[in-house]
Amino acid sequence: MGNHSAFLGQTNRKDVRNVLQYGVLERTDIFPEQVLASSLLTIRKLTYSDFKKTSQNRRNWHPLLRRVSDMASDLSMFQSNAVGHHQALKRQLFILGEIALVEPELVTSQTVMSLQAICTNNCFRGSVRIHMSDSLRGHAFVAFGKLCLRREQLAKKSIEMLIHFLTVKGEAISVRNNILIVLGDLAMAYTSLVDRFIPLITNFLGHESLLLRKTSLLILSSLLAEDYIKFKGNIIHRLLFLIADPAVEISEFVEAIFLRILQPRNNLLFQQHFVETICALNGWSDHPNFPGVCGGGTETLFTLNDCEDYKRRNRIYEFMLKKMTREQKYNVTNSLVMNFLGGLTDEFAAPIPKRDSPGGHALCDGFAILSSKEVRICFDNRFNNLGNKGGEDAVTQENAGGVADQGANSSTNTQGLTVGPAAGGKQSIQAVFKRHMVLIYVGVM
Repeated sequence: MGNHSAFLGQTNRKDVRNVLQYGVLERTDIFPEQVLASSLLTIRKLTYSDFKKTSQNRRNWHPLLRRVSDMASDLSMFQSNAVGHHQALKRQLFILGEIALVEPELVTSQTVMSLQAICTNNCFRGSVRIHMSDSLRGHAFVAFGKLCLRREQLAKKSIEMLIHFLTVKGEAISVRNNILIVLGDLAMAYTSLVDRFIPLITNFLGHESLLLRKTSLLILSSLLAEDYIKFKGNIIHRLLFLIADPAVEISEFVEAIFLRILQPRNNLLFQQHFVETICALNGWSDHPNFPGVCGGGTETLFTLNDCEDYKRRNRIYEFMLKKMTREQKYNVTNSLVMNFLGGLTDEFAAPIPKRDSPGGHALCDGFAILSSKEVRICFDNRFNNLGNKGGEDAVTQENAGGVADQGANSSTNTQGLTVGPAAGGKQSIQAVFKRHMVLIYVGVM
């Protein structure tokens, strides 16, 4: 209807507008929010179908805006605890937010102050304070956020308030969830304004509330997909941490983010961050070659350094290794030995950590990875002959053995190897590579 408003006569446009305004928006208790939002957008198109924002067109909004603003300003109406009354107030706040999106200049400063009072639970009637329910405050934050989307100066003045109520201890989950949604929209509208608060948003990836984890993950995935933020810093380890999230819908969604968005942009992603991920997941920040990888403070929310957390850590390692090429696995193996283990053999290095410490768990993970199926496939000749699938199936049937042991046996068998023309260069190169790797590994270990 709104798209065809230009083809309607003035009388017809007025009739349709009156039907929507008084037939739909006056009965907010029976229509869903999607219908109310569509009605407001259609009213706007009908009002400005002549593409001129005249004073007469603005006056067409005044009855509806005045009614909604009066309800938001009359704080005595919030004293009622009736469920139906609260539902009506929520609908009015929703309509106010939609009006702020389509006609932000019509929202008065008095209405903005009333919204802020509801958001901050700082409403008074005389000397008596009126307590706002968490649900009403959540709706008020959404309406206020919509107004900020259309008023940049208001957004700049209010960003600190939003962050305060997002991080204040004891704040309701519903309020925090709506603030996260508002910040996500503001990050797209005013990237530089919200960019410095992205670490605070990522903190909720480790929150105990499933709702807050989902919301923060959806926001960050949207920002990453559209390049509003860069995939660097603690976002890397926090997203990897969620691969082992107890909620299946979250872990599967994170895997999709890596495989469909992040890895196509950087094919070396898992190789570059594999070793430091071991330190980060175990909360080990004292490694000489990876100092401070865990950060501090809220980073403890994203560690799995208990013995019973090994299965979750192993799930993350397996996911990363399975998405690497053979060459990348070779490089990871080399980095594990030379940088991760070799960094502890220097005469000036710190003492070897105890087994039950975060460093001890990290070392155990390193040795387990070196003897894992995903790494051993790189050194198996049948992997070349049978392809990835055949090689993996063949190796799976064998008894597990260490990488160094396998390499040592192979180098012994190939010292006197004479490679004919039919064998080609692959086997000889692999034999030389194995022997070289074994000499390095044995020297370190």
